[in-house]
Amino acid sequence: MTYIAAGWTPYILGAVVALGLFAGVLIHEIAHSLVARMKGIGIHSITLLIFGGISSMEERMPDPAVELPMALVGPLTSLVVGLICMQLYT
Repeated sequence: MTYIAAGWTPYILGAVVALGLFAGVLIHEIAHSLVARMKGIGIHSITLLIFGGISSMEERMPDPAVELPMALVGPLTSLVVGLICMQLYT
């Protein structure tokens, strides 16, 4: 039986979790940006932070037909990534 806190295991697990979190935030923000570009909104930059990100896009008059899909796609993408990870784990 292996002990999870022995040797290099905690450091490796910590690095994997940190990189996984960063990758999840990146995928989430890219999903927002792709929908924005498909709706004709230019994306200036994506800034990734430790627990989230910010997509900097061009200013426009708010349009619910554009804003709603753009807002929903990020969380839905995160849900799909989470479900895929659960399937890989089991």
